[in-house]
Amino acid sequence: MTEAVSPEPQPAVRNPDNPASPPPVPIEVESALAAGVRDEAWLLSRSPTLYTVQLVTFSSEARARSFLATQAQPEQFATYRLQREDKTLFIVVWGLFESRAEANEAAESLPASVGDLRPWARSLGHIQANIRG
Repeated sequence: MTEAVSPEPQPAVRNPDNPASPPPVPIEVESALAAGVRDEAWLLSRSPTLYTVQLVTFSSEARARSFLATQAQPEQFATYRLQREDKTLFIVVWGLFESRAEANEAAESLPASVGDLRPWARSLGHIQANIRG
């Protein structure tokens, strides 16, 4: 039996000739995962040419989960583990964007629920390399 796969929606495109066009928004992507925070497998399944906004790194999974539990739209977030020396870090990222510029712009207008952070744009290719070790 084969599963029907719906096509991925197209990303929002900003009109460079019209500065009044709306700011870029994260690309809405369907996932086989239940609604909620995305994981490493989801990040690995995305195109390495996309970008995301890295929000915060936690030293414990419980703290990462606590932060994510306060978010109104958990499907916009993903988390992955990174091993650094003898420590496991839990990294939270937000959104998917077509370019670094769009990710940087979105980082300046994050939902208030994320708090006062210093986010930055990261390529999915870089994140995927980190996940793979």
